[in-house]
Amino acid sequence: MYFKKYAEIKENKDCYELKIPYDQIFLEKIKNIKQKQWNKERKLWIFNKNTEIFYTIKNIIKSLGYQIIIEKEKNKIDCINKLNLELLARNYSSKTIKQYIHYNKDFIRFIKKSSEYSSLKFYYKEKVKNNYFNLKNRPRSSKKLPDILSRNEIKKIIEVTKNLKHKLLISLTYSAGLRVSEVVKLKYTDLDFERNVIFVRQSKGKKDRIAIFSKSIKSMVSEYIKKYRPTIWLFEGWSSETHLSIRSAQKIFEKSKQLAFIKKEVSIHCLRHSFATHLLEKGVEIRYIQKLLGHSNLKTTEIYTHVAKNKLEQIESPIEDIF
Repeated sequence: MYFKKYAEIKENKDCYELKIPYDQIFLEKIKNIKQKQWNKERKLWIFNKNTEIFYTIKNIIKSLGYQIIIEKEKNKIDCINKLNLELLARNYSSKTIKQYIHYNKDFIRFIKKSSEYSSLKFYYKEKVKNNYFNLKNRPRSSKKLPDILSRNEIKKIIEVTKNLKHKLLISLTYSAGLRVSEVVKLKYTDLDFERNVIFVRQSKGKKDRIAIFSKSIKSMVSEYIKKYRPTIWLFEGWSSETHLSIRSAQKIFEKSKQLAFIKKEVSIHCLRHSFATHLLEKGVEIRYIQKLLGHSNLKTTEIYTHVAKNKLEQIESPIEDIF
């Protein structure tokens, strides 16, 4: 999308300020947000400083086709939009475009953050026409094994989570091996109670797939639906029209992990790693796991064979015969 209209968000100590052109659809979408007020003199909206509110407003603005900007960046908008248009013309995925734009914005602002090499190489070679990056060898990616939790650790995390919404979020993520971006975007209609499957729509690589809908958590899902009555999104955000943000889901997992006294430095994504590893340990064929995870390449799935318990771990050292 080549943005032609802009909305400005400013983060203050205790609130968010939003400048946006008059838009009747926008007004309809924010009517359920109570913690807001219109400043007539400055002609802007003021929202309470709350993570859920921020992501709700951000998603609404994006859905209406606005580019979110900061006031001091106005002079940099054009080059970013040109890069955005170029990436779209080359049929890059929306996630890749988002990453490239993000890292290039950081670079343009001269913020000292770690920059993703591919995005900079593309920008300077294709747009700036400077081949500086061709002089450098691209670093080899590190082969780090995924972090996983044991079945007992996951059980503890679920048991200490008393909030039904949070408990179901964690349980579904693990039981179906979902990415956090997938679980927050689930719709009530994506759950097939008869076939015991979950439809994951337009995930990474713009692909649809089927995931496991565990029979063990069906009752939890039914209880949740009865209590929260979701309309569109299974896990609603600040309003019924938006889904829970990825950041909120991450915080939910982090809090439950702490309550369970799990000391491992793991994020909610480790639930997906653990799902795949535990299936391997149960003897499920790796190609089925590949399909459940939505991996295009089997080599991506094969990394779990290095962390799954296998017969190698059952071999005793010869020293056992000595002592």
